[in-house]
Amino acid sequence: MFFEIALGRFLKQLAKIKGTGGSAFPGHVLEQIDPDFMKKALSQVRKGIVVIVGTNGKTTTSRLIAEILRAHGYKVFNNPTGSNWIRGVNSSLLDYLSPFGKLDADYAVVELDEGHSNRFIKHVTPNWCVVLNVQRDQLDRFGELDATAQLLRNVVASCDRGVTLNHDDERIAALSDAAKVPVSYFRLADDLKSLFPSDSQLYDSIIGESDDDANKEDKHQSADDVELTAVGDQKATFTIDGKPFETAVGLEGAYNQQNAAAAIAVTKRMLGSKLNLSKVSEALASMTPAFGRAERVMYKGQPLELIIVKNPAGFRVALNSFASDGWATMTINNDTYADGRDMSWIWDVDMSPLRDKGVQMVAGTRAEEMALRLAYEDVHVDAVEHDFLEAFHHFCDAHPNEPKRIYGSYTGTLGIRIKILEPELGLESSGIGIVDWE
Repeated sequence: MFFEIALGRFLKQLAKIKGTGGSAFPGHVLEQIDPDFMKKALSQVRKGIVVIVGTNGKTTTSRLIAEILRAHGYKVFNNPTGSNWIRGVNSSLLDYLSPFGKLDADYAVVELDEGHSNRFIKHVTPNWCVVLNVQRDQLDRFGELDATAQLLRNVVASCDRGVTLNHDDERIAALSDAAKVPVSYFRLADDLKSLFPSDSQLYDSIIGESDDDANKEDKHQSADDVELTAVGDQKATFTIDGKPFETAVGLEGAYNQQNAAAAIAVTKRMLGSKLNLSKVSEALASMTPAFGRAERVMYKGQPLELIIVKNPAGFRVALNSFASDGWATMTINNDTYADGRDMSWIWDVDMSPLRDKGVQMVAGTRAEEMALRLAYEDVHVDAVEHDFLEAFHHFCDAHPNEPKRIYGSYTGTLGIRIKILEPELGLESSGIGIVDWE
């Protein structure tokens, strides 16, 4: 593997010099010249491999799992940037392998795109997996939900030690019948469920139907379940083994506290009696946001938040998690392959939380469509521009004394970070690379 690693690192460094981030392109080259590169590297993991799949929350959950394991003293490989195709895993491995291909890791924590997860399991058998949710996302790639759920079912069936599922997403809980190993769940207290609607619940609310679960028998539960019982401002309470566990969570947004419940549940399955809740608390409290996951920086003297939104559920939860009052708001809607070309999903998002303050800038290749959607919701729009980089500068110049928040598609938030914020603020590279846009 010496030649492959040397070549991959050269390409990765070249990408950084060119200003395109760490890039997954080196991983793509490695995949072409050595299709078994990933398999050979991950075969060296000593204690096991956990895979994180689902529509929303993969990057944050995988980072939470990795940090909990590290807090327990384990050496962990993970792909932390959100580049979750096989090429992204290969590129991340370049940062962990010795020049001769040795991987010094107790655990591997691997986030995978729904489609690439099925390619992964053909080469590597995961020991555990956590399945977060399934939402209408990138319909041009995945088709309807049943097709996406089948991809996730294949991952569940491939695990050889344990599976952790989202109890409150009915399509995910139903995957338990595919598991050949013990199943546990992360779940929500009843009074929190309205904050985290499943795709079916979103659809039912749009067409005026309801699904009364009160009298249904709960067939999906285990002694190892973790329940999120209270959410707060960077703090949360969970029920673990029947006892309350309150901890700080260094991430904003209620959805990140649900991700924390998933991370605790799967590490509880992985570590068993060795799980130390004080170490869990230490890891959760020290977490910082991943790129675009409510990432906050100071820009020209004001806070600036970047929030990736790419499907109805994610956008809806984000709008309900962050108050618009006191913030200038910008949206970016691009339609490259990386974003998903089908923009019809924005019509399934309740935009009313933006109504009082309005949206100060709507940008991107599909800006007019977003502006029309907001108009139907009686949300005032101040300006519309196609070029999202130019739009960002105009947005900042027009609101110099206000905190700013951007709800953007993948390439929009990434483009602002790589092209503007990283060079101007000296931020650490997102590690993804512009090549992924195309």
